[in-house]
Amino acid sequence: MKSKTALGVAFILFLLGLPLISLGSVQGIYGLYYFGLLLVVIGAALPPALRLICWVSGTWADEQNASWRRYCNQ
Repeated sequence: MKSKTALGVAFILFLLGLPLISLGSVQGIYGLYYFGLLLVVIGAALPPALRLICWVSGTWADEQNASWRRYCNQ
């Protein structure tokens, strides 16, 4: 997954999660509230997780991680 694609997915998760949190808290539907909260947390954790993967894979010198190095340099 390219970095722009990952940031786009994170942004979409935010756009979906924030109205669900609002709707769930106003209507009293706690399942909807927690689902929206889960989407926001996943959207917030996605970019740092990908950066961590790039950082970890940059320390290894085997051929399997060459694709991650190419991804991290884009």
